[in-house]
Amino acid sequence: MKEKRKEKRRERTVYIPHIGQRILKTTVAVFLCLLVYYLLGRSGADMPAEALITAIICMQPFVRGTRVSALNRMMGTLLGSVTGLVSLFLFYRIPHLSEHMLIVYAAMAVGVLVTLYAAVLVKHPELSALAAIIYICIVITFPDVTDPIKSTLWRVLGVFIGTAVAALVNLFRLPRRKNEGQVFFLDIKDLVPDRFTPVSGTALYLLNRLHTDGAQICLVSEHAPAFMTLQMSAAKLNRPLIVMDGAAVWDAARNEYVMTSPMSTDDLTTILERLEQTGLSAYLYTVHGSRTNIYHIGQMREEERELRDLMRHSPYRNYLDDAAFDPAQVVCVKILVREEDTARTEQQLYSTVHRGNLRSVTRKQGGVEGIDALYLYDRDATIGHTEEVLLKKWRETEPDLEPVRIHLKNGYRTEHDAVHLLQMVEQRYMPVSFRLKRKKKNTEADR
Repeated sequence: MKEKRKEKRRERTVYIPHIGQRILKTTVAVFLCLLVYYLLGRSGADMPAEALITAIICMQPFVRGTRVSALNRMMGTLLGSVTGLVSLFLFYRIPHLSEHMLIVYAAMAVGVLVTLYAAVLVKHPELSALAAIIYICIVITFPDVTDPIKSTLWRVLGVFIGTAVAALVNLFRLPRRKNEGQVFFLDIKDLVPDRFTPVSGTALYLLNRLHTDGAQICLVSEHAPAFMTLQMSAAKLNRPLIVMDGAAVWDAARNEYVMTSPMSTDDLTTILERLEQTGLSAYLYTVHGSRTNIYHIGQMREEERELRDLMRHSPYRNYLDDAAFDPAQVVCVKILVREEDTARTEQQLYSTVHRGNLRSVTRKQGGVEGIDALYLYDRDATIGHTEEVLLKKWRETEPDLEPVRIHLKNGYRTEHDAVHLLQMVEQRYMPVSFRLKRKKKNTEADR
């Protein structure tokens, strides 16, 4: 019941996003378009609407997006304007056509077909919808429009004004200062819904843009690197990744483990003896260079076999049966138990080993209904401890490096949450600043 209440509170909680640069720039672009309309003597009834719509559509979060959107908008407008203008000329040359509007509407529908197909013929099918909209906006004025050419030219002019204003405004970036000397620790579970889903395109773009801007980001995962390589295969990473709930550190650039926290061999021996006595099977996670070798001991149940067959496809995991392993390389013992037996099994294992020597983590086992995964680690194999070890190492070359831990308060729910998290990182790393000179370090103001 308690978990359900927490889940309901999370569902009710909404983020109040900050007013970003895109919102501010769009507002400025709208005002500038209206200013141009005013300076032109407020001529052309269709011009301001086209300019404003174009500016709003073309104002993308990034300059490249604005450039692409603006180009598509202009090409689609030209295509729709040409077909619309030709249709109007034809309509006006047919005597008494305005008296038979049903025929006119049928002709307009055919004109939409021609416009859509024309976009395909010029090998730009992405322009088809926009071109058809412009076409309809032009021909729908029949028979009330008095000067088709002038009306169309005003409409085209409005699109060009909106495009130019959006492009120019988006080139301007609010002044920012980089808070260098920080490393951001981010949980993978705040970026993706589950361990099998790759990070979304928008979140990936923001993550790589932060990397390009120089932000130091260390990703943290409760799983082995096999899932990291699936979810973050296109991500640019400049720091090693903390994996296995803090039991290991994976360097994606070098494609290998650079640090592990293995279990005590005495504790491991005691645990294995207890498992044999209770008839439980287990997976032993060991680290070998760039791979995670997973040894299975005990009688394998059917659900375990299905899970193993699913997981073993990864090139970063080796599932091995009845093979010798080095006890000194075991970083984790994973036991699959039924939900109702989890607490009792954990108590049985703790009773054989000094509680202070072990750390356990229990999670629902994905892919198997009603089964929990009980993970046993060394007591020092925690995310917090591993972060401190990495910071100590990094500070040998960057003495002033400071950790920044940013988490989603209510956990990942949609792609917008991942984007929100990365926007928080950007605000912390590159806050907007209107100072002309950067303050010196170690001043009272900086502290």
